[in-house]
Order: sequence, then C-alpha cells, then structure tokens
Amino acid sequence: MCSSDLGETLHPEAAAWVNGVAAHVLDYDDVMTMMRGHISVAMVPALMALAQTCDANGERFAAAYIAGFEVMAKFSRVMALPHYSKGWHSSTTLGVLGAAVACGVLLDLSEAQLVNALGLAVSQAAGSRVNFGSMAKSFQAGQCNAAAVRAALLAQKSFTANANALDGKYGYMALYAANEDLTPALATLGEAPLEVERTGIDIKKYPCCYAIHRALDALFALVQEHKQIGRAHV
Repeated sequence: MCSSDLGETLHPEAAAWVNGVAAHVLDYDDVMTMMRGHISVAMVPALMALAQTCDANGERFAAAYIAGFEVMAKFSRVMALPHYSKGWHSSTTLGVLGAAVACGVLLDLSEAQLVNALGLAVSQAAGSRVNFGSMAKSFQAGQCNAAAVRAALLAQKSFTANANALDGKYGYMALYAANEDLTPALATLGEAPLEVERTGIDIKKYPCCYAIHRALDALFALVQEHKQIGRAHV
C-alpha cells in the first residue's frame, strides 16, 4: 500500500493512477520534444508508488527512471513523429513502454520478466489526442502509470506475454507505427552519452502545450513593449 495526493493509502496501481492524473492535469509537466510528449509524467507517479513497496532508495529510483527514459527516447527517435501525427497521445502510448521498463528495473526483474512486462504494456498502450482539452487527457496519463505498475507486478508474478509483442506481425510497431526497424536504435541502449544527456528534458514556463510557448513569449514581449510605448506618450 502507498500514499496518493488524496492523503489516502492506496494499492500501488491506484496510487499511480491518481498521482498520474494529478501530475498532468495542469499541463505543467516537463517535455521531451523528440517524443512529442511528457516523459516524467509517464513514469514518476508509477515509480513513486512502487518505490514505497520495495523500500527503494534514491539511487535505485534514479536508475529506474534513466532506464525508462532510455527506452522512451530510443522509440521516439524511430517513430514518435508519425505516431503522434496519427493522433496517438504519445505521452501515454509511448510512455507506457518506458514506464513498464522503469518499474521493472525498480523491482529488479529478470530479463525474461522485463520482456513480459513490455508485452503486458503493449496490451495496455492507449491514449488519443482527440481527448486533448478535456479531463480525459490527464486520465490517460494516470492510466499509463497504472498500466506500467500492473505490467511490472504481473511480470514479477510470472504472468507472461508474447516475446514478439513489440516487433511481431501484429506487434506494437505494426499497429502503432509503420513497422520501422527498432534494432539500430535499441542496439545503442545504455551507451554514452545517455539519452537523458543527449536529448535532455525541456521545462515549461507556462501551464499549456509546449508547442505554443514561443508564441506566448512573443505575445508577452509585445504586451510589454506596447506598455512602455504607452507610458512614453503619457
């Protein structure tokens, strides 16, 4: 059991869902531009929920986060733009893959268990841009975190999934992408510089879509400029 922002004690899945919704509802979370999404909101609530159940320290938490970051970044390099253009909410549909890996690393899953966790994540990957502007957008972020926790915990208990869930005939890359080849990108997993250094994270200045931040900067600059012009003519 673990805590949520409601001040209640909840099962890790439920806590991950509640905190995932809360983390995304103001649209003030960080951004990976290449992903067309919000990378931390897809993982941190899930990791926080599980960390309390396995007494993970800060170093272990950070290692799990970096592992999930690496996976999301590698996928993003291959297919994020067309994936997002089709209407998928990549924060959640891509995020659940990295989050499942992050949760698996936190739980110290074996390689076989991580494969199953990823397969179980594929079976739960969901989220549509049609819901942007509604409560359902933050619901999707909560669902991403809950799904990642569920996938990792089930894999820990020997629940299985297809080992070809990512690149099989009817796998993730066939259904959510255009059958792009993941092999070259995934072959560099863990190599320096890590994606967290190479790609980095952008921090929002305003609680809204990151794509309009430059326009807002220009608008506020114009407002300030015209205020000064107005004062000069008084």
